[in-house]
Amino acid sequence: MKRVWITRTEPGASELAEAVVMAGWTPVKEPLLTIEPTGAPRPSGQFSMRVFLSPHAVRHAENDLGNGHFIAVGPATQDALNRWGVLAQVPDRHDSEGVVSLLQATLAQSLRDPVLVVQGKNGRMLVQEWCRSQRVPCTTWSVYRRVPRRVNVACSDVDALVCDSVESLHLAHAQLRDGKSSLPLVVPSKRIANGARMLEFANVWISDGPSPGAVVSTLKRSSIDD
Repeated sequence: MKRVWITRTEPGASELAEAVVMAGWTPVKEPLLTIEPTGAPRPSGQFSMRVFLSPHAVRHAENDLGNGHFIAVGPATQDALNRWGVLAQVPDRHDSEGVVSLLQATLAQSLRDPVLVVQGKNGRMLVQEWCRSQRVPCTTWSVYRRVPRRVNVACSDVDALVCDSVESLHLAHAQLRDGKSSLPLVVPSKRIANGARMLEFANVWISDGPSPGAVVSTLKRSSIDD
């Protein structure tokens, strides 16, 4: 039975592991990162828009979500907000570029108060850079941090792997030795795929977002069962 190394953080790792089992493979659930809260208080003031860039951002701000208009970077983040009775818009593209496109297309004229971006510490700043270029006030609330986790996985232990962030990709690159160039790697975006190729991962497949269904579908296309 083929083995799929799941490098993503919890609870996404367990959700994907269930989908991998349903597909008839064996999950190797060894996340390369853990998530810790920063304990940073919510910035004071009024915000015309609150942008959440991951489900972790919702989870670690859940007691202080505020009110008003919300954008969720993708369906998983939207579901996390829905559980707290918050309705959020989701861009067509489920990344920071998609959030910027949504702001550009529908919201730029209504952003009179600052935008609050809720994310992980040292995360991408693309939304903030766009706001700055448009002279839209923007505040960042970093509610969690990613902490590297030591694992013991080699190329010979798995038949494919899944990475959903640049940071986990670099950690996987450092972990693996001979054989990583041919190992099927599934990532959720072209940006991460380009980074993977620069790290000498040659067999890279891009899923239609990070959802378990999209990842499993892409694993099937990668001929993991051959």
